[in-house]
Amino acid sequence: MVNVNDLRVVRTQSWLREALIKLIEQVGFDAITVQSLTREAGINRATFYQHYRDKYDLLDQSMTDMLTSLQTEVKLKEMKKVNLDIHSLEALFLRVLTIISQHRPYFKVMLGDKGLPSFQSQLIQLIKANLNEVIGQHFSSDPQQQITQDIAITYVATANVGLITQWLTGVMPYSAAFMATQMAYLFVEGPLQTLQKTSI
Repeated sequence: MVNVNDLRVVRTQSWLREALIKLIEQVGFDAITVQSLTREAGINRATFYQHYRDKYDLLDQSMTDMLTSLQTEVKLKEMKKVNLDIHSLEALFLRVLTIISQHRPYFKVMLGDKGLPSFQSQLIQLIKANLNEVIGQHFSSDPQQQITQDIAITYVATANVGLITQWLTGVMPYSAAFMATQMAYLFVEGPLQTLQKTSI
């Protein structure tokens, strides 16, 4: 049984996850083998199998740990307390982007062209679940309302993941603070209203 608190275990798993991300970027996940992972990480196969069943287990655990870390570090569970105003949302988005920046190589690869669609899907689901906590209480249960809650939340979650992906890949060369402000305005006012205001 591996002791996850053992510093040697932590170090070995970190090496393997770094190797995984590097190889995904270079050759894609399908082309990766346990041999290529151990070679890149500088460990032997026996050590690998002490930690993971196969490359899929390594991938699954790395995704779970990264998303759990994001949830914990950003304190998304406190989102019920977030007000739907520019200042509050700007602070929230900046916190999210700061944490993502600290794990930039991982998110950049996993959300990029050679990344795993399942990671993007899990990230979107995480954002949707937490958005439900924030804006769910502001939605009316009236079936005649123009926009349903599930459509609104899916729109916001997928749009934000798209923005984050473009930002990480360098397509949008802006600071985290600038991106947070832009995302807050888009969240509160929507793209068309925001553009109309800036064009006046």
